[in-house]
Amino acid sequence: MELSEMLAIKPSEYLTNGFYDDKGEHRENLNGLYSLSMAYRIREEGLQPENVETVVGHLEEIAEKYVDEAVENPELPVDSISLEQLKKLRDNRSITNSAALGELLAAAQPQISNWKDYSALVLHLERITAQLALLESLPEQD
Repeated sequence: MELSEMLAIKPSEYLTNGFYDDKGEHRENLNGLYSLSMAYRIREEGLQPENVETVVGHLEEIAEKYVDEAVENPELPVDSISLEQLKKLRDNRSITNSAALGELLAAAQPQISNWKDYSALVLHLERITAQLALLESLPEQD
C-alpha cells in the first residue's frame, strides 16, 4: 500500500460501525492497518509517540474511578460526565495537538456507549502509539 493511500484512511470511515463486529470481536484491521495508517498520519504532523501517550493518559484518568465496575461489567454505560470530559479532551488542542488525533476522537465518541467501547478506543490509541514508535525506529527513506 502506498503512503498516500495510508494517509487517506479516515477514522470517520473505519469507525462508522463502531469498534466491534457482529460477533463482538474488534473490527478487522482496527488495531492493524488502521492503527498503522493513523500512526503515519500523526508522524506526518510531526508528532511523537509521547503525544499519543498523553492522550491515552488523559483517557485513563477519566476512566480511573470506574475501572473496577467496568472490569466486572464492560457493558456498563459510560456516564455523561465522562463523555463530556472526552469531548473536552477532543476539543483541547493543547493536548491533542493533532488534526488526526482530533479526528479520531471525534469519530470515536459517538461509538462509545459503554466501557467496553471506551477501552477499545484506549487500546486503539495504544496500538497507534506502538506503530508510531516503530515508524520512528525505521531509517528515513529517500
